[in-house]
Amino acid sequence: MLFLGYPVEIWIATALAILIKLKSSPFLTLCGAFTTVLVGIGAGVLGYRTAVTLLELSTDWNIVVAVLLALTAENIAKTVIEFSADTSMLKEFASWFINRDKKGQK
Repeated sequence: MLFLGYPVEIWIATALAILIKLKSSPFLTLCGAFTTVLVGIGAGVLGYRTAVTLLELSTDWNIVVAVLLALTAENIAKTVIEFSADTSMLKEFASWFINRDKKGQK
């Protein structure tokens, strides 16, 4: 059975994961809880197919991947934002990324 184009099992698993995350985060404000719910739904429901495909997993892993994404997506996003705020680190990473093949060609 589908709900908004996604399996109901994924919606339920994602919702339970978000509830667990909210319950284990006692200091969340209303805005923080709203953000957690939106990010969890976005990652868990909308991102599980992409993650399963990229990791070349069987569809048996759909629910597990949806739950893990719902639980961790907000922290991953915060880490990326913090990382991107440090421009010197970004410049070093970009330099390494651009020059990584040049070292092997010498």
